[in-house]
Amino acid sequence: MNKYNNNIINFDNIEFKSNLEVFTYKELKKLNINFGYETRVFELHPSFITKMILYAKTPKKGYHKITQKINSISYKPDFIIDGCKDIYIVIECKGKENDAFPLREKLFLKYITDSEEFKDKDVYYFKPTNQKDVKFTIEEIKNILYERNKEIKYINDSNNRRGVQVTTKHKLFKNTKISNRRSKFSNKKQ
Repeated sequence: MNKYNNNIINFDNIEFKSNLEVFTYKELKKLNINFGYETRVFELHPSFITKMILYAKTPKKGYHKITQKINSISYKPDFIIDGCKDIYIVIECKGKENDAFPLREKLFLKYITDSEEFKDKDVYYFKPTNQKDVKFTIEEIKNILYERNKEIKYINDSNNRRGVQVTTKHKLFKNTKISNRRSKFSNKKQ
């Protein structure tokens, strides 16, 4: 059991916090792309020591004077897809939100907006709440990555003056030819 009274599910030697996270993990594995589960922690607000005299009630000590430092506010997304210099995809599976998450989410979105690290990247944020949302998210990611690979293939083909077939190993995909991605990413026939 975790702090939200959810059972921890062990799958592929990873401890997931919900069935929705396991489902999302399985769907992402089907895409055959590089992704991480809870691989990065964003510090949204640093810790600090207050100069004011603070009295508050805590479970262990009751109502008392607090002189310790105030903890930082951090956020660890469930899944991150970051293998390309200009795309960053975050997936946060939320079956049920706790009372702290809406504020943490807003701080994270503000952090991404203001951060120099992400100024030249297209950042996508998905928050599926059920399996249907996860399937929609996966389809959107397929479309995003297909369109990006089409751009890369066009650039490589235009640089290839002899007309020789160019195979680009995009960092986001696991040693896969771009020319083979169309059949997996789109049901459209040419």
